Amino acid sequence: SVVSLLCEGVSFELAASTPSVYMTVWLALEQACGASAHDTILVHAGSGGIGTAAINVSNSLGAKVWSTAGNTGKRGYVRSLGVESVCSTRSTAFSAVFHSGVDLVLNSLTSAGMISSSLSCIHTGGRFVELGKRDIWSPNMMKMER
Repeated sequence: SVVSLLCEGVSFELAASTPSVYMTVWLALEQACGASAHDTILVHAGSGGIGTAAINVSNSLGAKVWSTAGNTGKRGYVRSLGVESVCSTRSTAFSAVFHSGVDLVLNSLTSAGMISSSLSCIHTGGRFVELGKRDIWSPNMMKMER
């Protein structure tokens, strides 16, 4: 059945929006990028709604997941989801940790330098998925950076 009762403490708005978040992630990772158990996936902002869904979907695929999150508490939450390597979203230092070791980046970061730093994490032939709504790079901009 696709119908169930709301869990205690879950608002109607949260219950109604959760499927669209998971569908967005599933379409991005599995349908658009063909993510699989052989991939290492960098999920930015892993403690947010899209990030948490991306970690869960990636884990269900059997992929290795790395992530970023904004503060110590959020990074702890992301680790509790089974992510071993978690860096801060507050700087581009994650690029030194994850450099050239990622098959796929699921991006939502918009601060200066974040897209370039994320691209440096992707090995040759890797994929980059942008889920943000601001500062969308054109295919030509991506080629120039890579």
